Parts: sequence; C-alpha cells; structure tokens
Amino acid sequence: MALLSRSSRSFEISDDGRTLYDRCVAALRDIADVERDLADSDRSPRGRLRVTASIDFGSTTWVAELLAAYAERCPEVRVDLQITNRVVDLLEEDVDIGFRTHARPLPSRDDLVARAIGQVRLGAWASPAYLAGHGEPSDVEDLRGHRTVVHGRNDVGAWPVAPSLTADDYQPVAAMLVAGAGIGVLPEFVATPHVAQGKLVRVLPGWTVPPATLSVVWLRSRHLAPRVRSFIDLAVARADAGR
Repeated sequence: MALLSRSSRSFEISDDGRTLYDRCVAALRDIADVERDLADSDRSPRGRLRVTASIDFGSTTWVAELLAAYAERCPEVRVDLQITNRVVDLLEEDVDIGFRTHARPLPSRDDLVARAIGQVRLGAWASPAYLAGHGEPSDVEDLRGHRTVVHGRNDVGAWPVAPSLTADDYQPVAAMLVAGAGIGVLPEFVATPHVAQGKLVRVLPGWTVPPATLSVVWLRSRHLAPRVRSFIDLAVARADAGR
C-alpha cells in the first residue's frame, strides 16, 4: 500500500494515504472526546463549541435565540459561530456542528451524522413599489412580462422563467427585491422581516416551490462531548416546538 505518490518535483498523498489519514484523525478525535467526557462527567458542559451556518440562515432570529438560550443554559461553553456559504468540512476544520439547508439529500458520509429538524418554505415576493409600477402577476405565465431575481445555485431549476438577476446568497436577492429589481424567490425566514416592515409582499400565493430541508450535522462519535450533545438537543427541541 503506497501512502504517497511521487513526481519529479513533489510528493502527494495517495487515496490510500488519505483514507488512513481520515480514519486516524477520526480515531484521535474519539480519544479526545472520551477524555473530555471523563473530565466533564460530573460537571456541566464547558469548553469551546464551534458551529457553522450559511449567511442567510445564520443571520436569522431563530439562530440568535437558539444561541442566547444555549448561553443561558450552558454558561461555561464559549460558542464560536462561523457564518459562511462555503460547505465546511467539519473533520478537516475541527468544527463541532453545522447547519445545512438543502433541496436534495445530503451526501452520505461515514464520519458524519445528519438529522433533519425542519423544512424551509419558499415563496415569491416583490416590493410594493415594483408592483405599483409593473402590476401584479395573476399566474406564473404572467412572470414572462416581469423582471425576476433568484438564487442562482438553488432556485433557477424551479423558477418557471429565465431570471433577469441571480445571486449566490438569499440576502442580496432580498435586497434587490426590496430595491424594486423585480419578483423573486425567498425563504420565508428571509422574507418575513421585510414583510413586517412593509418592504416586501407575497405574490403568486397559489404557486408553491418544493421546500428545502434544514438539517443539523455533527461528527460521528461513540462519545459526544457534553457541550455538543447539549447543543444538538436544544436545537432539536426548539425546532420541534416551532412546528
């Protein structure tokens, strides 16, 4: 078994080497988790907890309230929230928990556990000023006469017309819709604050977009550290309560 492949100028890790590395890292993490469990067995959760979420979801009131509740419940844990649209590799980057919103099932990995905790409902939205100037569509066919804005990676396939503008995050999509750029798709959790301020209204309420799934993911381990287990339990409980 060759762990490295050699070229004339450099060495590169082989597939076998990568597999060995991943399993050794997972084993070492298990050992560290056991040590932390033994140290914390008679104490409350403590230490550093690293959590990652996308920009749009990580900026929601739901996440803010979850973190506030967790800080109240586990005051000896320092939570480090990392907001990024990049898919973070929990093992490689030593992150404890990730929130993922996904339209398709997450890829299966032996080293990860994923638990679906809710659905992300989507709809079509526009600003009152845009609708006053361009009229409100009565059905999806009417969208052909409108400018449209969607998430370029998530929603182009579900949107019934070619979009005029795309972005790779829902926050700029929302900002463009508020500015009167057209009609577009947003998750309800992104649209709701703008609706409350009168900046966006729902259009085409009879048109439905297949909902996305919200999952929490963490590294598979026989011995989850108390700070990780308590955070997962709280997130699941709050998601269940909100249904």
